[in-house]
Amino acid sequence: MMIKFIAASTTTTNTLNPKTPPWATLPLVWSGKDQSEHLRATVRWDYQPDICIDHKETGFCGFGDSCKFLHDRSDYKHGWQIERELEEGRYGANDENYEVSSDEEDLPFKCFICSDSFKNPIITKCRHYFCEACALQHYRKSKRCYVCNQQTNGVFNPAKELMAKMQKQQAADDQPPSDEDD
Repeated sequence: MMIKFIAASTTTTNTLNPKTPPWATLPLVWSGKDQSEHLRATVRWDYQPDICIDHKETGFCGFGDSCKFLHDRSDYKHGWQIERELEEGRYGANDENYEVSSDEEDLPFKCFICSDSFKNPIITKCRHYFCEACALQHYRKSKRCYVCNQQTNGVFNPAKELMAKMQKQQAADDQPPSDEDD
């Protein structure tokens, strides 16, 4: 934006140097007339419509509050899916399948360090979960937790709850689908 300055007064004359134009010694005032009356500066308050993949998968984003993507871990149905279920009379019939129980929302399913599925999961004193190899490799660099920066004192316990959940999920995935669902 260009700023235009206007002399405050035109009656003052320069007595120091007669060759200097009279407007050169006057105090300048900003006119403010270069601003458009129809175009104003805008501020972006909304998130970009994309969802942060790191936060959705692991519950943690390295960018924190400055991430331009939405931090949301919920699953939504598209409008056409809801309309189809309404037409077929299935809408809301199995809502209990989509409810998240309290034990499921507490346990992550990917390592915060490598962002892969857990291999020999461990839990720290501060209740963060990591792959055993990732935690030990990070412990060589820093004695603090990768997520919350608390002192771990080298205490890494096996994550029995998470292993049980992973085994339960694996067993459910291995079962062939039944013919009743058709």
